[in-house]
Amino acid sequence: MAIGLPDDFRTPTFMHVERFPGQMTRGGVGSGYLPSINPPAGQTGFGFPPIGIPNIQGGSFNFAFPNLTMGPPIAFPGFGTGGGGGGITGITVVPNGGTPIPGVNTVNFTGTGFVSVTATSPTSVDVDYQDTGGGGGGGTTLVYGKITAYTKTAGIAKWTYTVTEYVLGVAGASLTMYNLLEKSNTSTNAYGFTTTGAGGDQISGTQLYVKPVPVDAWVRAESTSDPDGGTAKYWFSAPNPVDGTCT
Repeated sequence: MAIGLPDDFRTPTFMHVERFPGQMTRGGVGSGYLPSINPPAGQTGFGFPPIGIPNIQGGSFNFAFPNLTMGPPIAFPGFGTGGGGGGITGITVVPNGGTPIPGVNTVNFTGTGFVSVTATSPTSVDVDYQDTGGGGGGGTTLVYGKITAYTKTAGIAKWTYTVTEYVLGVAGASLTMYNLLEKSNTSTNAYGFTTTGAGGDQISGTQLYVKPVPVDAWVRAESTSDPDGGTAKYWFSAPNPVDGTCT
């Protein structure tokens, strides 16, 4: 017999007194049933203190050893019953050679140098921009293209070129460009030669002429205001042909 029961001879010795019968017992003194312990049965509910977790109601518990079951399914905010996540709340942007910027949820692309965005892993993408030059004027952009036409400046060996831009092998915008090697040309000097004549493009004492960079020539141009210090223009650097007859 367990110590503490009323009929146990050791109870008075150890001064144990049963003040209240156990809640999960039945039978015993004054009852037709033998003393026994009843397991809990039925449904119950329980709740969490106010720490941001919702109460769970109607949980069905079965304590029959060795299994423990509980229902219905429990759902928490931001998580479905299937265990899915609540979505991305921010990403970290890592500039090339710069300091990572955490907590970003919007990335805006500006400028004309953008090429593509490529997924490199389930959680990472690479943004491809064309390389830029070192000029100032609020930033620079390199483009590649093919000369399609040109117009001469009166009296000087200078030309304004029309160039078709190509991106990933596909023809795009038609751009106005200038040749940096022609910038210092005047009516009496072109490409380092002394010139004469109404066009300012004939090399003095010869029948040779400074010519424009020809149509279909490919050029790489930079958009920058550095040469002029004003509005940004596209500048490329290509040698002018010298052509004519020998005298």
